[in-house]
Amino acid sequence: MDIYLNAKALGEPSTEYVAWIDLMGTKAIMKRSVATAANFVFRLHVAALEAPHADLRLYPVMDGLYATTKCQRSLRTFLEAVFGRLCSVFSEQVEMKHRFLVKAGVAYGAVFHGSQVNDNVNTRLAREQGYAQSILLGMPMAQAFACEKFAPPFGIYIDESARAFSPDGEWPFHDIWWHWYAKQDRPGAARLEEELTKYFAWCEQRSYAIEYSKDRIAEHSLMATQYFAGAREAAQQADEADDPAAGTSG
Repeated sequence: MDIYLNAKALGEPSTEYVAWIDLMGTKAIMKRSVATAANFVFRLHVAALEAPHADLRLYPVMDGLYATTKCQRSLRTFLEAVFGRLCSVFSEQVEMKHRFLVKAGVAYGAVFHGSQVNDNVNTRLAREQGYAQSILLGMPMAQAFACEKFAPPFGIYIDESARAFSPDGEWPFHDIWWHWYAKQDRPGAARLEEELTKYFAWCEQRSYAIEYSKDRIAEHSLMATQYFAGAREAAQQADEADDPAAGTSG
């Protein structure tokens, strides 16, 4: 029997930011230890739930999650909180084997939420609102997922859609990498950079055992180095802009 569905009855899409936050290397982690994977996955989701998200909708998907909002400021606040918390978790963990990496991609565009499903769309889905509300559709969802691979560990990549467009009254993101901690927590970011260097060295010594190839380790290490360097430049520029005496002599 055919399943009747009227997608036109969903109404108009909503233009929003979509962020995809991903736990790196989950496949290899699950193959090594389900308990370890559970520890990492659930910590990611707890960090998201404890971050300010009143203006966002969260869509957990196994080892990652989508977050959507119409407000760039709300998205920035959310991502700063999530990454800041996980940054602390990473840096404060003494055992290297208990550390994990995350990264994210951000896009902007039209999306449909499962909460828009009604009887005219499909009566079965309309009755199962708890199920339907876990569904998200739209091009920025695919874009955020696809561009996340270009983000460094503990970094956030901005898709061209979010660099070209923004809501009224807000500027688009400027660069491909958004330095979420440039002003928020510089000491914590400096420590994270140091601890990442130690972690990658540890991974390289165990690359076969943890199924993390040396090529990927080197690539991620270089990306992280460039990401932190860019953050320091952004922080310095921000300091100079706030200091009237910056750049003067005498």
